[in-house]
Amino acid sequence: YRKLSGIWHPDRKPLGSDTVFAQISTLYTKGLEKLKAGTWETPGIFSFTDLHDKTFEVTYKKHHIFELGDMYIGDHNITYLINKDAKDLFSNAKKVIKGFKYASDKMKTEVSRYLPEIHLENETTDHLVMVVKKTPDLILLRDVLDYFNGKLDPKHVAWIMSTIYNLACYMKYAGLTHNSISLDTYFISPEKHTGAMLGGWWYAAPVNGRLTAVPVRTLTYAPLNLTSKKTANPEIDSELIKATGRELLGDGIGSKLLSDPGIPNALLNWLRTAGSGDAFKEYDDWVKMVLKDSFGERRFVKLEIQPSDVYKE
Repeated sequence: YRKLSGIWHPDRKPLGSDTVFAQISTLYTKGLEKLKAGTWETPGIFSFTDLHDKTFEVTYKKHHIFELGDMYIGDHNITYLINKDAKDLFSNAKKVIKGFKYASDKMKTEVSRYLPEIHLENETTDHLVMVVKKTPDLILLRDVLDYFNGKLDPKHVAWIMSTIYNLACYMKYAGLTHNSISLDTYFISPEKHTGAMLGGWWYAAPVNGRLTAVPVRTLTYAPLNLTSKKTANPEIDSELIKATGRELLGDGIGSKLLSDPGIPNALLNWLRTAGSGDAFKEYDDWVKMVLKDSFGERRFVKLEIQPSDVYKE
């Protein structure tokens, strides 16, 4: 501040400027306020001070704002700052995540890799903090789609959808509904052709349990007769999975996809018809009919993207 003031002060010639000096002073004042509040941010580094005056520093590669607060994506963690007026949803996510059940240790070893694990819980004056673990190969689906300018090749959409359907089968076993399956809650590993539902668990509920809240996107794509009942129904997740597929192809509503000759008819018809809510049957039909009729025999198609392409230093 002193160095820049010495250069741009109105009394200094030839560079002195009232306008520039006023901006420098404004930024200086804002900087002091952030330091005092414990919210000063260096690019790629976020710090917060908890209710016990302990300061935590979070290194991140990407910051997203969503309906309940902020999401900071790092190599090994995702830090969620949830507004305190959503305390009930924060508590719900904690309960659901800590209550994931498995039929066997083998099932736990396989499926837990695709589900969130809480690393840290905390609280600040304004936010509730949840940090979940993440592997460095995972990229948020929203960021993948943005990297490819809003549209993915149907072959890549197919394997991404397969990973989501696989996880939907686990949720059917566990008797859970997610209610926020989207580009902003699902992460993929292009390297391993796997995916993980690390976000959105704020809205999860047992099948036939009470829905206390859902995001606007869910209201947009799920049938009104389901959401208006405020009862958790697996059909909602079925619709959200198909909507995600349409978004990956370039149009969430789906009408524009009709004029795209690059999308196989079997895939297009599947994504434009209503979901059944039966994850086991949908996954079976998806693999045996939709994928086969769309692409023939299954084969690995590499998605040319690395986390470092999206999450630059």
